[in-house]
Amino acid sequence: MTTGCWTGSRGVSSVESVEWFAAWADYVATAIAWPKLTEEQKQTIDYVRVANDMRHTVEVGHELLKVSIPLELEEIKSVYALSHGGKIDPKGFRAGFERQCRMVALIAPMTRFT
Repeated sequence: MTTGCWTGSRGVSSVESVEWFAAWADYVATAIAWPKLTEEQKQTIDYVRVANDMRHTVEVGHELLKVSIPLELEEIKSVYALSHGGKIDPKGFRAGFERQCRMVALIAPMTRFT
């Protein structure tokens, strides 16, 4: 029996849970799928990114707006810490970000997409 509930703990992995949410949000509506998430899931970047990628109501949009940027910043800090072996230096972050943007700008014209 399919209940449309992906939030239970029936041996579903986190990846499967996110995919269930994505399918439900796409097939039915994000406005119906979002309230079914637990508070913990609503604070998880994967669910937030999926919801942001879908069409949603103003109400859901307001909820996403509150959590999206802080979650994305935490993700950036985490990736930075893993790749640089330490916390982000706020003073050096902007310079590093700008350096990466320049590198992408240099590489992109050399890349051919067919």
